[in-house]
Amino acid sequence: MCTAFVTSLITENFETSSGRSVKYWTPPIPDESTIHHILKDLPESANCNKKAMINVLSTVGGRHMRSLVLARKIMEEDRYFSLNTHYILRQMEDRLGLQVGSAKLTLIREYVESCITDDKVDRKFLQEYKEIEPYADSVNAIAPALILMAFQKLNSNAKTALFDLFELVASSDNVYKQLENIAKAYDFFRQNLNLPVVPATAEIYLPNNEHEKAIEWYQELAFPRSMAQCEDSLLKSTGKDEAECIVEEIKLGVYFHPNQSNHPWIDRAFLAQHSGNCNEYCLVLAQDKVNKDDFSQAVTRLNMAADVLSKKCGVKDVLCIANVIGATDKTTPQNKFQYPYILIREEYEVKNFFSVNLAPIVMFTRNRHIIEQNLK
Repeated sequence: MCTAFVTSLITENFETSSGRSVKYWTPPIPDESTIHHILKDLPESANCNKKAMINVLSTVGGRHMRSLVLARKIMEEDRYFSLNTHYILRQMEDRLGLQVGSAKLTLIREYVESCITDDKVDRKFLQEYKEIEPYADSVNAIAPALILMAFQKLNSNAKTALFDLFELVASSDNVYKQLENIAKAYDFFRQNLNLPVVPATAEIYLPNNEHEKAIEWYQELAFPRSMAQCEDSLLKSTGKDEAECIVEEIKLGVYFHPNQSNHPWIDRAFLAQHSGNCNEYCLVLAQDKVNKDDFSQAVTRLNMAADVLSKKCGVKDVLCIANVIGATDKTTPQNKFQYPYILIREEYEVKNFFSVNLAPIVMFTRNRHIIEQNLK
C-alpha cells in the first residue's frame, strides 16, 4: 500500500526530512469537459436543467476545481431545483468564507485590481500574494466566489457591475447580446474603481499610416468619473456601407450601448479622457461579436464608424476594440485598420484584456457563441 499526499501549493509544498521537495505535479486545468464529467451522473429528473447547470457551474466555478466541486454539491443538496447564481454563490461564500479573513479578502481585491493595472503581476504572485495562493487555480486565477466576496463591501456600483458580469455568463439569454453586456459590465467595473480603459497587459497596435499619438498615450486613457448608459442608436444606415450619426452630440460620461439588435457597424462607444490631461479625449469604439469570417468587413465598418463619429464629436483620436470569435493570431484583416486598435482573438488575448481572473468565464461565453453559430 502507498499513501499519496497531493498539494497544489508552491510556496508551502511538502518536503522530505532532508528538506528536499518530493515531486512536482501540475494537474490539468479544468475545462468544459470537466464540468460535463461533474454533471454526468445527474438523476433523470434533473437532466432537463443540464444546460442551465453548465452555465451556472462555469460562472461560479471558473476553472477552480474546489469551487466546481462545491457548487455541484450545493446543487445536489438542493435537489437541483435552485439554479440561481446569487443563491449558489451565497452558499459558497458561507463555506469558503469560514477560512478567509478580511485581510485575505483585501489582498484578493488588491490582486484582482493589479491584474488589470500591472503587466508584471504574474511574476510577483508568489512574492507579494503568496498568502492567497490556496484560493487560486494553477494559472493564479482566484475562485469566482472569493472575487465577489472581496468586492462585496467595497464600492457598491463596482460590486453591482461585477455581479452583473457573473450573472450574464450564467444566463441562457441571447448569447450575441451576452458578449456585449459582459464587455459593458467589465467597463463599468473598471470605471467605478478608477482602473484604466486599456488593461496593462492588453496590446495596442498602431495602423500603418502615420499616427500622432504613441502607444503610451492610449495606455494612459481613463474612464470618465461619472458614466451612464444610453441605449439610443448612434448610427442609422443610409445605404450600402453608408450611415449617419443620429444623436445630437456625443458627450463625455455617456456610454452608448444601442439596444437596436442590428445597429450598424459598432456595439459600444464612449469618450475616454487622458489621465495626464483631462482636456485630451479619445473615442473608444467596440465590436464584441465579430465572427472570424466577417473580420475583414468588421474592420472596414469600424473604420467608417470612426470617421463618422469622430467628425461628429470633434475628437480625432480613436481606439477600436475588436473581439474576433474563433480566430487565431494569424489573421491579416487588422492590417486595414486606419485607427489604433486592440485585438481579442485567442485565449491569451482574452486573458490579457479581461485579466486572468475573468478570462475563464469570458472564454466560456465565446465558446457558446461558436457552438450556436455551428448549429445554424
